[in-house]
Amino acid sequence: MEQEMSRAVIAISMGDEIMSDFNNVVAWFNSRGYEVEDDYMVSEEYTIEYTYFEKLGVLSFAYEGEIDLDFPEIIFSFISYLKDVKGTSISIAEETFMGFETLIDLPLGLFRKNVLEGE
Repeated sequence: MEQEMSRAVIAISMGDEIMSDFNNVVAWFNSRGYEVEDDYMVSEEYTIEYTYFEKLGVLSFAYEGEIDLDFPEIIFSFISYLKDVKGTSISIAEETFMGFETLIDLPLGLFRKNVLEGE
């Protein structure tokens, strides 16, 4: 069965992270071949929409595609780089006809264990 294209958002609420400083986020993505523009991070492979809420310490990424297949791996790499396993949290939501539905909302440590490592 073919999966439907959808819009998904990942929000990262930064705990005690070096990436709480957006300049560090820009440098991290630049060093991996991304050009960071006002609302997008662009590479040869992906254009990723982002929003940074400085006062809240929240960085969100949005993309469209098949949620299980088209998710940009660079975002998982970025999440893997984060360190505060208790204070940083990761939320993933998918857009539905009734708005966004939260699929995952976990502290970084549990997100790594359950999603990235697949335990």
